[in-house]
Amino acid sequence: MSHIIGKVVRTGPGTYLVDSNGDLWFCHLRGRFKALVEDSRDLPCVGDIVVLESIARERREVAGATVSGTAVISEVLPRKTQISRLSPPDMPGRQRVEQVLAANVDQGVIVVSLTIPPLKAGTVERYLVLCRQAGVSAVVCLNKIDEVDPVTAGILSHLIAGSGAGETGNPIRSAEAGDERRLRRTCEIVSWLRNRGVPVVLTSAVTGKGLDELRRLLSGKTSVFLGPSGAGKTSILNRLEPGFAGKTLPVSSATSRGRHSTTYSSLLRVGDGEVADIPGLRAIGFWDLDEEPVRSEYEDIEELALACKFRNCSHTHEPGCAVKEAVERGELEVSRYKRYVRLMREARRRPR
Repeated sequence: MSHIIGKVVRTGPGTYLVDSNGDLWFCHLRGRFKALVEDSRDLPCVGDIVVLESIARERREVAGATVSGTAVISEVLPRKTQISRLSPPDMPGRQRVEQVLAANVDQGVIVVSLTIPPLKAGTVERYLVLCRQAGVSAVVCLNKIDEVDPVTAGILSHLIAGSGAGETGNPIRSAEAGDERRLRRTCEIVSWLRNRGVPVVLTSAVTGKGLDELRRLLSGKTSVFLGPSGAGKTSILNRLEPGFAGKTLPVSSATSRGRHSTTYSSLLRVGDGEVADIPGLRAIGFWDLDEEPVRSEYEDIEELALACKFRNCSHTHEPGCAVKEAVERGELEVSRYKRYVRLMREARRRPR
């Protein structure tokens, strides 16, 4: 029986589009393969390399794409990397399972909004841990720069470029109280990312600002766009690759939260790189989280922990805890400390 090897470039309910040397195939799963699948993690996802059989050539339009014919997927080849999360149960009382979001990617591009949905350090940190857990590098894309005032945009641009924010006479103080707090917090996040060596790019899907730099970061890699709904992932891809024509929805004015516009996952060619566009995540649950990605992402806290009285200190109740002492002295932000403790608890609850 003849077979070919291809890459999954779009997934939908029970169907897949697979690219093999420029030919696009509309595919289903072989019955024998489905019978061997124990749970959803074994199903193909975007980026997977698969084996196709029962090939029937018939050029036609399917789901807005021109396919060369139909085939069935009989095997998913071993994955180099995979981005996974703990999937919420589809019905109350059912067990939660691992959901593989994308396979064989090199980096995660964490797209967050500077305005709505509001930028939160905890959200960025959890996505960074998600990338570390998968063993892929990370880029942070701060989107919707067109929606902030020119002073804020200028300060952030200088900060990312490595210049001080105070070059214009500390313009942060000239902002309104609420704006000043938000701007300071955003600057803290940017500084923390730069000090960690995480690339940061300011973008606007409306004006095109920063998209050349983002395209450079995508060059030669397979990336996955990660981030909350409404942050503008699909809008950026529409601007980077006009032929994509992905659907977008505005952020809910009632909740300041995004609404899912991407209902399927796609792997798109952007220049000489590829980008997986997946539905936005309302929550980031970790599947089988290990302590090591958390320790790596919170190196500042782990360094403080070297001075703790007890080697197995949990940094919650033990006497002589150097981490808690740093919090009390104001040297470690309380919210960052709490996020670290929460993630370590998640990691320690993983099945052994």
